[in-house]
Amino acid sequence: MAEIRELGRKTREESRRFRDDLRRWAALDVKEARHQRMRQREIDLNITRLSAAQLVTEEKPANLIASLANGRAASVFNVEIISPFAGAIRGAPAPTPIRSTTGWSLVS
Repeated sequence: MAEIRELGRKTREESRRFRDDLRRWAALDVKEARHQRMRQREIDLNITRLSAAQLVTEEKPANLIASLANGRAASVFNVEIISPFAGAIRGAPAPTPIRSTTGWSLVS
């Protein structure tokens, strides 16, 4: 009789450990699914950002081509790029490009 009780106790103990393991595995599965969804949202967000950047990149040459067709880019190029150096061509010192936190600028 003692052997049967001991066997029943061992069986209950193994069943309890098995249920505990199942509960732990289910919790780990839920946790992993949450992390996977979070990673997928980050990937989707990055893809959206890259798509937006690609559209902007594609628009810039199209805008340049359109402005060249209208003749506007030539005047913009002349004013922004060539004009600061026009004085150097006439003998005045050329402005010195310097790097700032906002980008490049010209200093006379």
